[in-house]
Amino acid sequence: MKKLLLSAVIAAISVSAYASVTIHYDNKDANGYFMKVKIDGVYKEIKIESGKSAYITIQGNNSACVFETRCGEVEVNTGDNITVENRCISVYKSLQQNYRNW
Repeated sequence: MKKLLLSAVIAAISVSAYASVTIHYDNKDANGYFMKVKIDGVYKEIKIESGKSAYITIQGNNSACVFETRCGEVEVNTGDNITVENRCISVYKSLQQNYRNW
């Protein structure tokens, strides 16, 4: 019984330690971009393809990240939809209520 309980605790910790941010983007610009994203204090670079809509996952230990754009920093949570226009981001928040950061 103790082994089963210990296995369940280890599994729960390992699942929560590998959270990531998955968002849907819609790029209205004719150009693609590489954008800087900060998650867990680490900067990563992601590719936004020109004129496309797609899902993208940013690996980290958090359910929120910060995009650095020419219009300033924008916080995005997992499940959000973003629109890229003129290298700026508009965020449409998901209706899920389990966010730690809004």
